Amino acid sequence: MTRVRRHKDGYIDQIACGVCGAVIATFGPSGPEPYSAREVEPGKTVYVFPGVLQRNNLYTEVTLRMDNGDRHVTHICTRCAVEQRRNLAVLQGLHDGDIEDLRQAEGMAAPSVRRLKMRRVVGVEE
Repeated sequence: MTRVRRHKDGYIDQIACGVCGAVIATFGPSGPEPYSAREVEPGKTVYVFPGVLQRNNLYTEVTLRMDNGDRHVTHICTRCAVEQRRNLAVLQGLHDGDIEDLRQAEGMAAPSVRRLKMRRVVGVEE
C-alpha cells in the first residue's frame, strides 16, 4: 500500500496509515495567502505555495523495537496503533514500508539510504 503520496512537484501531498489506508496527514496552506508569485527573470515567474503537512486526529506514532536494539518511529492511525500493537507481521510491514519510501524519495544512491538496513521488528515501546 502506498502510504506517502507525492505531488507531481515532489512534495508530500498526503500520508496514509500503512495498515488500513486511512488518511492521517495532508498538505495544506500555512497561512492566509494560497501562493505568492515572483518574477525571476523577464517572462519567467516562479509560484511559491507555502504550506505544511497537517496531521489530523487519526495520526499517531509508534516506536518499534528492532532485533539489534535500535528503535524506529513510524506513523499509523490511532485505531490500528491499538488493534495491531502485538501483530509483529503488520509492524514489520510498517518498518519495511518506511525504508522503501525513503529509498524511493531519496534515491538508492543517497548515502543516508545506502546505510539503511531492513531490521526485524521484535515489539513496540510501551
